[in-house]
Amino acid sequence: MSLIPTVELPVRHGICYPETSPNSRLSQFQGIKRTMSRILKLLCLSCCLLAASCGPKEAEVGWESVELGTDAEFRDVFFLDSQNGWIVGKGGVGITGGIIGRTRDGGGTWTYRSGLIGKRPRTRSVDLNAVVFVDTLRGCIAAGAGTMITTTDGGETWDRIPPTGPVYAQNKDIDFVDDRNGWVIGRQGVLRTDDGGDSWRRVDEEEKMTGDALDFLDLEHGWVVGKFGAAHRTEDGGVTWEKVEAWGDLEGLSGDEMPKFTSVHFSDENHGWIAGYIREFPGFEQHDWGVIIHTSDGGRTWEHQLDGVESLLKSIRFENNRRGWAVGYNVNDGTAQILATENGGGSWEIQTTIHGEELLALFERDGQVWAVGDRVREKPQRMFRLIPALGVGKSGEVQ
Repeated sequence: MSLIPTVELPVRHGICYPETSPNSRLSQFQGIKRTMSRILKLLCLSCCLLAASCGPKEAEVGWESVELGTDAEFRDVFFLDSQNGWIVGKGGVGITGGIIGRTRDGGGTWTYRSGLIGKRPRTRSVDLNAVVFVDTLRGCIAAGAGTMITTTDGGETWDRIPPTGPVYAQNKDIDFVDDRNGWVIGRQGVLRTDDGGDSWRRVDEEEKMTGDALDFLDLEHGWVVGKFGAAHRTEDGGVTWEKVEAWGDLEGLSGDEMPKFTSVHFSDENHGWIAGYIREFPGFEQHDWGVIIHTSDGGRTWEHQLDGVESLLKSIRFENNRRGWAVGYNVNDGTAQILATENGGGSWEIQTTIHGEELLALFERDGQVWAVGDRVREKPQRMFRLIPALGVGKSGEVQ
């Protein structure tokens, strides 16, 4: 979009008008003179804006771009500490069974393994959706087609762990509160492990829960969010769930009018955030409007913090009760957005706009932040990481 505004001048090409009086002609001249003055002022302002937008944007905002050397689509990222991290997702053309990336230098360089899961009947490929490691050797991945896999050797080999759900039962998200206790949410209910992922069992036997994201605070308290503004909490480790009207009253709204929640994160027992989007089709064009809601009393009440930003928000994370980030993308212009706040979400800014990306996942560890997703351009796939020394910084764009 051009920074130089257009101004409509009173030009009269090809049209005959009645003869005007001297006073009328003088008035026209003065009007044109005022218009030209406004144009000069706007041109000066545009030049200032252009000058401000030039320069090393990545250094200004503290975000660094790292080429990943693959065209895979990455759906989740996890870091055990500032150096050891993993990314998982869907392999590129001709690669089936998912892909996992491993870094030992904070995301600067990556090695990959693909084809972790064999093909199941009636599926083209089983993709990897979420990953967690409890130490540098033991890790778990929630995958498609109702599949869970684990490793005990740092990812060199992977084993499929029961229960295996139906092919349509995507396992969407995974969370651990310590090195033994974890949960998975998806289309086959809530799965629970208490032995570090060696075995899993379904715990929500009374009413099957489904969702797209979860966050557990401890062994008892957790949240699940998903489509149609759904938000549920548990106080018994996932056995029973209580529906929470986090968005507000949804009665009378169609499914298209309801928000889809894609991510939930609590920084402590009281402060939590849910991110997602509302999709609209004005004039048969898709527009996704990002939404963020916040609680400061453990989920009893919620307030709306963000609207009016065209971004399909996919993930949200907070370092503490005040400093946080969210990522998403705009399907109409092929850009991704990294949003940031320094006051608990009281105000959000689009910290960085990235061209040619669809950011799908975000992770924060001790003030360091990593974001990854899919590309919508021919250039190599990239990861984006926040350089802690530079902090939030100024807004900018990454080409």
